[in-house]
Amino acid sequence: MKTLLFVSILALIGCQTNNTVASIEALNKKELRGYFTQNLQTLAWSSKARSRALGGMRAPPAPVKVQILDTREPKISLADNWQQEKRLKSTITPLYWKELMDEDQQPRPDIRSKLKAAGLQKYELLLILSDTAARARRLAEITFQAGYAKTKYYDASYVGIADIFAE
Repeated sequence: MKTLLFVSILALIGCQTNNTVASIEALNKKELRGYFTQNLQTLAWSSKARSRALGGMRAPPAPVKVQILDTREPKISLADNWQQEKRLKSTITPLYWKELMDEDQQPRPDIRSKLKAAGLQKYELLLILSDTAARARRLAEITFQAGYAKTKYYDASYVGIADIFAE
C-alpha cells in the first residue's frame, strides 16, 4: 500500500530530470563574444561538491574548449585578422562551406573526414560562423548529424572578428 501511495505521489508531482537530448543552439553577438574571450556569464559557478573540495571557496567555471569553424570564402576568412586579436582565446579553423555541403544544401558524403582532417574533435564544443545565418544554421544541422553533438551557430551574418568586438 505504501508503495502504491509513493508511486502515485511521484506520478502527480513528476520527476525532475534534465533534458539530455542534444540539439543545436543559436548564439547572439554577446554570447559569441563570451565564447571568443572565455568570459562566459551564463555558466554556473562551482557546485557544492567542488566548493567543499576547495575548502568552502566558490570558484568560477573552468574554461570551455571551443572549436570555431569559419565557413566563409577562403579569401575572406584568411583576410580576417583574428591572429592579431589579443582577446580571442580560441583558434578559428577556416573551412569553406562548399567542402561540407553542395549548392542544394545537402551534406557531402565525405563530411566526417573533412571535419576530422581540419582537426575538429567530436566531443568538444563547435561554433559555426558563416556569411549568412541560414547557411550557418544548415551547417550546424549537418555537423550535428555527422556526430558533432555540441554544435552552436552564430545567428547573424558573420563579417569578421572586428564586428564581434565592436560595442
